[in-house]
Amino acid sequence: ASVVALDAATGKQRWKVDRESGTACYSTPCLYQPAGKPPELILTNWVSGVIALDPKTGKTLWSAKPFDPNTQERSIASPVIAGDLILATSGFITGRKEFVALRPGGDTAKEIWRREREVAHMATPLVKGERVYLFSEQGFATCLDAKSGKEIWQDRLGGTFSSSPLCIGNHIFCISDSGDVFVLDAKDEFQLTGPSKLGEKVQATPAIVNGRMIIRTEKSLIS
Repeated sequence: ASVVALDAATGKQRWKVDRESGTACYSTPCLYQPAGKPPELILTNWVSGVIALDPKTGKTLWSAKPFDPNTQERSIASPVIAGDLILATSGFITGRKEFVALRPGGDTAKEIWRREREVAHMATPLVKGERVYLFSEQGFATCLDAKSGKEIWQDRLGGTFSSSPLCIGNHIFCISDSGDVFVLDAKDEFQLTGPSKLGEKVQATPAIVNGRMIIRTEKSLIS
């Protein structure tokens, strides 16, 4: 597995970094902006763990291996940033799932907390203020405190979730694989509106364009 940076204007390769990998990885990198320092490109992989690269050069800035090497896993959900913490996921749909919060420091990162119960494996977690929202393949919606990992609330919506949630204002939108649209208030109490039924399967994350939500279903584009 490799990470490649291309020049946006010419398409020419600027740098390439080979990574160790023992399984498929679908996780999209994210940017982390440390206080008073240049931005870092954050990648996750079950075998390689969590790695920070210099976006300009591809140089490894730090790395950590918080995931269990003895269980067969893969990274699908993207890492997300919550303040000075990096939240990363690895696991397997029918097996163990690991959701960890890391604080970078020096050439590695310290594990602050972890969760292995009702973890979202496919859908990328959503950070809103000091809260983290998870929507799992088992149909659970969970709100955690980003700093401590403490559970604020949890409820079962039903169905399964592959599409990642979106937050618009103080409302969280999540769509199940069967096409049910759930709307939750971004609060410390579970408050649900819906579901509204699209009538088609959905696994893609919606996009917001010019104030409109565009949803790609199995057969259609809905706006």
